[in-house]
Amino acid sequence: LQQGHGIWILKNNLTPYLYYNPGSVLSGVYHWLLMHPLWANALYILGFIAEGLFIVGFFTKKHDRHLLLLSVILIAGFWFLADALFFQLLILNFTLVNFDGKRSDTYI
Repeated sequence: LQQGHGIWILKNNLTPYLYYNPGSVLSGVYHWLLMHPLWANALYILGFIAEGLFIVGFFTKKHDRHLLLLSVILIAGFWFLADALFFQLLILNFTLVNFDGKRSDTYI
């Protein structure tokens, strides 16, 4: 983690959007984030920590519902803050869905 990396990502990825859509509501939100870089960096660190929470999925299936929700939030965050839509991650979310309806508290 580097200091100021969150605001750098915001500036680097959203400059074309801000240039071509200067009067939109979303541009206003991005301008606010650019004026308050502490929040942009905090969101970046929060996303970094949220990605790290997926290590829990290697050890248990108990928290798959929470990981499913967290993965959708992360994808929405990537789309909002970095203008990058990772549609393939939505497909991988099917691995977190329990289709047989049984409750699973163990790994196997």
